[in-house]
Amino acid sequence: MCERRLRVYIAGPMTNGTGRNFNMEKIHEAIDAYFVLIDGGLVPHCPQLTVFCEFMKPNRISYEQWMKLDAAYIDDSDVVLRIPGPSAGADKECKYALSRGKPVVVGLDNFLCWYDSTGMRQHPFVEAPNETTVANSVT
Repeated sequence: MCERRLRVYIAGPMTNGTGRNFNMEKIHEAIDAYFVLIDGGLVPHCPQLTVFCEFMKPNRISYEQWMKLDAAYIDDSDVVLRIPGPSAGADKECKYALSRGKPVVVGLDNFLCWYDSTGMRQHPFVEAPNETTVANSVT
C-alpha cells in the first residue's frame, strides 16, 4: 500500500467579482501551480478546473453547492495554497481551512519555500504538515 502523499487545495480567484465573468489569467495561474505540485510528487486539488463545468452547463451547480464541495476537499487536504488576488470565495475557503487547523500559504513561490523548510520535498509521503512556519492569517 502506498504512503499518503501531501494533499494541497488550491484556492484563488475564478471570476472578476461578477460571479460568471471568469478571470482566465488567475485560472491559468492556478492550473500552472497544479502542474508544478503534481511534478513535485504532491496531490493537488484545483477547483479552477471546474470552470469547464460552467462552460458545458452554465449555472448547473450553484455557488453554495460549489462552496460545500470545496469545504469537503479542504477537509481532505493537508494545506491550502492561496493564489493571490481578490476573491471573496477564496477568502472564505482560507478562513475555513484555518478554522480546521490547516496551514494556508499565499503564492506558489512562498508555498515552495514553505515546503522546502518543512523538509518534505525530500520525502513527500507524510500524514500532514505540522510546522508552525506558516502565518495563521490570510494576507
